[in-house]
Amino acid sequence: MVRPPRQPASLSLKGTALLVLLLVAAPSFILSCSQFRGDLAINSLGEARFSLKPDFRTVQYKKRNANGVTIILSDLDAEDIRNGRFSSGSVLIIDMFLRPKAGATPIEGTATNATFRHVIFVNDDLVGIYGGGGFVYPTSKPSADSFSGEIFNSTLQIIQKSDDFVDRLGSLEITGSVMATRKEEEVTEMAYQINTEVSRRLGQVYFVLYD
Repeated sequence: MVRPPRQPASLSLKGTALLVLLLVAAPSFILSCSQFRGDLAINSLGEARFSLKPDFRTVQYKKRNANGVTIILSDLDAEDIRNGRFSSGSVLIIDMFLRPKAGATPIEGTATNATFRHVIFVNDDLVGIYGGGGFVYPTSKPSADSFSGEIFNSTLQIIQKSDDFVDRLGSLEITGSVMATRKEEEVTEMAYQINTEVSRRLGQVYFVLYD
């Protein structure tokens, strides 16, 4: 069995929105107050190693096909995202494009069946986008009212940013478990607004996720 890495020791602060402000000045913190169902950690593998346990307010997913799902997790309210109201905060997008079969799909260090995008919004104009791949092992079917899964071997690095965004995280690793509620229309609406806001902050058309 693949186990998540041991978490680095850090201080504790409340709320992921506060993280975004701290990233600009002092990145050596851990967020430990989580309200969502799951045990997800975002671990920085950079020079200043630390672990984030985000306080997600939004955890929703939509079924893409028989094998795939799109999950959106954010410390911003779903209603605010759907209506294009963004402030400092973060959005984590997980696209599982292949559902592994028990006993037939090995979980190896190079196994990948999902893409990850971690978007950090700072104030009203800055954005940093971290992207990469990893492995999601579902513990429920994509067609269920809720979707749950374990995350392994996911590594991300910054792939796009606005000019004044400072990368304080370096390479990232996402580990743990997640459980999301099925909200087809809401996820579609959020996808549109996230792409629109990211494009505005970058000053160019940019798709964080396709729908």
